[in-house]
Amino acid sequence: MRQKGSAGGIPRVYWLGELPVAGEDPPVAFIGEWFGGYHEFHWSRDPVGRGIKLAVWDPQTGPRYLPDRQVPHLYSRAAEILTDLYNARTFTQVFPWHHAAGDFVVNDAEDPLDVRLITVRNCIAFIGTEGPPDEDTIFQALLLFFLVTGIRMRLDRLDGVGEPLWAPSPVVEATTRGFFRALGRRRDLGAITANGFLDRLSVWSASDLVDIADPLAELIALGADEAALIRTHLEPHLHEVVAGVTRLHRMALSDPGS
Repeated sequence: MRQKGSAGGIPRVYWLGELPVAGEDPPVAFIGEWFGGYHEFHWSRDPVGRGIKLAVWDPQTGPRYLPDRQVPHLYSRAAEILTDLYNARTFTQVFPWHHAAGDFVVNDAEDPLDVRLITVRNCIAFIGTEGPPDEDTIFQALLLFFLVTGIRMRLDRLDGVGEPLWAPSPVVEATTRGFFRALGRRRDLGAITANGFLDRLSVWSASDLVDIADPLAELIALGADEAALIRTHLEPHLHEVVAGVTRLHRMALSDPGS
């Protein structure tokens, strides 16, 4: 796994080992960094409106709603963390992870707010290769990572434990921006650059992306109810993705140094 800085947005592990237990296989244990001041967040019904709002679960004060203007930054940071941890050599990405499980936490006392990923259960690749990958394979693997990340960012459960929930549209562009911001820091993707990936992605239509993403629905869903939710929203979601990519591409063309 690739880590950025000291911990890449995930806890530092200070000790990992086995604990001796008489007559039993020794359990594995670790001592890790604790993110004080960071809390889970989940979508909740707006008490004064008809929609949903993002609630920060603070055990000291009780849940509080995050201002709408801060929501995009939260999702952008989460996407950055996952992109920083994406392994460009093996094509592995952090998976599974889930907002409903509280895998990402936020410290909204910071300005701007800060986001961390509290655990990495596993890393898997959705594409394999024999020998050194060529540019097309690197692009395809990165495209799969981008699509999986964008879809899973929209999945939560109401109040963390209720019915499966599809997050609202601002999450799409925030995730896309976070992905490209982190991608711009990468120097291990061979001939692929952030702007080069954006150029290639910008010619793909929503229907092109549906053809690729639809078979992923069953693979990345954590349960039949999530798979059904993904299939219901997949095509309009990818239309939103294409619209966001188009806007970023236009900005990049108008300001090549951005």
